[in-house]
Amino acid sequence: MRVTAGEVHQFEADETGWFPLPGAPAGVMVKLIANSLDPTMRQGARVQLLRLPPGTSLPEAPRDTGDVWQEFLLLKGGIETAGASEPLHAPAALTVAHGARLATLTSAAGCLLVEVAHY
Repeated sequence: MRVTAGEVHQFEADETGWFPLPGAPAGVMVKLIANSLDPTMRQGARVQLLRLPPGTSLPEAPRDTGDVWQEFLLLKGGIETAGASEPLHAPAALTVAHGARLATLTSAAGCLLVEVAHY
């Protein structure tokens, strides 16, 4: 596949552009990289960085919050999922099937994730 200059994007990995994740516990921050997610048409994708401070848990998502697939790439730190026997340590990947996330994600030491949500 040939990549043209119009398809290559550079973003800053610094502290600019981060904002609190709506509905998440205090300290959970997100940085949007790309977003073409259209829930009405049920198409597109969203890519964002997600930063959880030490001791943070993202509770189970309500069943009516969406019908997208979620892919999480763990870049730094570790994360535990409810019901899993072992925590994941970076680098690692976690796929959540079509529908809302149905497991609590907890990071004892903090972590940095890439989340890709898509139809």
